[in-house]
Amino acid sequence: DMNIQIYEQNRELLDSVPLFRPLTGPQKDALAAVCTTQKYSKEQRIVKEGDSGSTFYIVKEGVVTCQKGNTEMKQLTAGDYFGEQALMYSCTRTMSVIPVRNGVKCLSLTRDQVEQVLGASLQEVLYMNIQKEGFLTSPHLKHLLPQQIEEVLKQATQKDFKPSEAVFSETEPRGLKFVIILLGSLKERSGDIVAKRGHCYGEGRLLEPFDPTVLQKTEILAVEETRVAIIYREAFERVLGGRLPTLLKKNQAFDLLSQIPILRSVPQEKLYYLLNVVDVNKYQSGEKIVKSGTVGQTFFIVKKGLVDVLKEGTKIRTMNKHDYFGERSLLSNEPEIRQADIVAVGKVTCWEIDKSNFQNILTKEMREYFEQRIKLQNEHIQMSELKFVRKLASTPYSEIYVESVTH
Repeated sequence: DMNIQIYEQNRELLDSVPLFRPLTGPQKDALAAVCTTQKYSKEQRIVKEGDSGSTFYIVKEGVVTCQKGNTEMKQLTAGDYFGEQALMYSCTRTMSVIPVRNGVKCLSLTRDQVEQVLGASLQEVLYMNIQKEGFLTSPHLKHLLPQQIEEVLKQATQKDFKPSEAVFSETEPRGLKFVIILLGSLKERSGDIVAKRGHCYGEGRLLEPFDPTVLQKTEILAVEETRVAIIYREAFERVLGGRLPTLLKKNQAFDLLSQIPILRSVPQEKLYYLLNVVDVNKYQSGEKIVKSGTVGQTFFIVKKGLVDVLKEGTKIRTMNKHDYFGERSLLSNEPEIRQADIVAVGKVTCWEIDKSNFQNILTKEMREYFEQRIKLQNEHIQMSELKFVRKLASTPYSEIYVESVTH
């Protein structure tokens, strides 16, 4: 299909422009869909020196000349582009652009089209994407959740610095802030480059306790005209509800909890709520985690280790990492008496959630699954009631059969 081919060509051309590199794939897809291709004759001026411009061009076919007055400054061929500043802000064209011969084709994109498609100016979108990139490339911040990054970025303020101007001064407290470089780069006074566009600087100090009496050891300067997004520690910790080391531990738990099959239907916001109410307890080998005959008010997930399920001293089964127990107590409005002992086999760590907190995250899918599981556990089937269907598999140590219940 010709339209698809043209779209793919447009998308490839946009990919080749450094200005658009911070955009996401879907954002570039959307821009490629609204680009238009225009054909020019030798007599036409694509851009006129001195005019106000709001359109960006990429040469698709042919050659154009860029002239200042009557002097040719350079020629552009297929894949070259011009007018990128016009997409960012209102400006006057500094040169005229004219086809060298007939049949020149250019891909064009206007500032209005960009704002309509992206929902904001290109500069705003680029800077926001660069800030997110800074978080994702930081070894300290990349483990924050997407919604946490969004909340932190709302606290950022942008500031411009001139060459050799101090971004971090020796007189300010160490760890007071961190920055994301949007344009330019940073250096130490010795001249060593410490951060470039799309990277953070100073965020590692968030791992340390803050002491306002300890000052910044090294002055950090702008190399050239530089723009940074500044985020202060106070705002960072306020919107996220704590210090970075604590948040990273919680997020690690979030990743683990989200991988547990029974919790996959829980929305992210509820799962994150769960992190604030879940307890983590450790048990020694042989210790009873649950005692038969006691009232159950807690749901358990095995985080690490093995546990045995015992009924009247007889082992029914063994459960391991990410298995769970205690679901009966969550579904009943009446006190539920534990029906079995749960005993640690070796050292065991469990996530534990009390009934009232678990009710806040219980989804319809989870309830139905628990009810079905309890129903199966309640059924008492004798071997004589099983009917052979077929042999499923065999190993040197065992054979697996499919059986059906005759009643």
